[in-house]
Amino acid sequence: MGNAYANLTILPVLSFRSELGADILSLNEFLFRGKESQDGAGVGKGQTINAQSTSLNTNNYFTYTPLIGDDHRLNTVIGMSYLQNDLSQSNAQGRDYPSDAIKNLSGATNITNASTIGDRYTFLSYFLRANYSYRNRYLFTASIRTDGSSRFSSQRRYGWFPRHPPGGSYQRKTS
Repeated sequence: MGNAYANLTILPVLSFRSELGADILSLNEFLFRGKESQDGAGVGKGQTINAQSTSLNTNNYFTYTPLIGDDHRLNTVIGMSYLQNDLSQSNAQGRDYPSDAIKNLSGATNITNASTIGDRYTFLSYFLRANYSYRNRYLFTASIRTDGSSRFSSQRRYGWFPRHPPGGSYQRKTS
C-alpha cells in the first residue's frame, strides 16, 4: 500500500492537488490436510491458491478561493477521481493422497476442483462543490458529481448526484 500527493499553488487564489495511491496484493497459499488428520477425512486433501490484485487510484482537483470582501468567502473545488482494479486468481483442490510424504497437488490422485478468475473494473467520477459564507455566520453549499462504473451497462454507466426523481421534485407519502 502506498500513497503520494503533490500540491501546486498556481495563483494565491488557485491551487491544484494530485494524489496517487496503490494497493497491491500477492497471495500464494497452499493447504495440506494429511490422511490421518480429522480435516483430511482419511484420504488427504490439498488446495493451492494464487492471487494477484492491483488497485490504483488517483484524485486530481483545483481549489479556487477568490477574495470577495471582508464579509464574503467563496471556496470552490472541481476535480476528478479514478480507480482501476485488476484481479487474477487461480484455485485448485485435490484429494486421495496415497501418502503424506508429497504435500502438494502433484501428490493427489484426484483434482476435484480448479478455477481461474481474471477481472478488471474501473470507476470514474467528476465533481464540483462550492461553499459560500456570509460574515462567517451563514453557509450555503452546492455540489454535484457524476460517478461511472465499468460494471454497469453502457446505457446506465453514469449516475448524477444529487439526483431528483422523475418529475423533478420529492413528494411525501402519507398513510
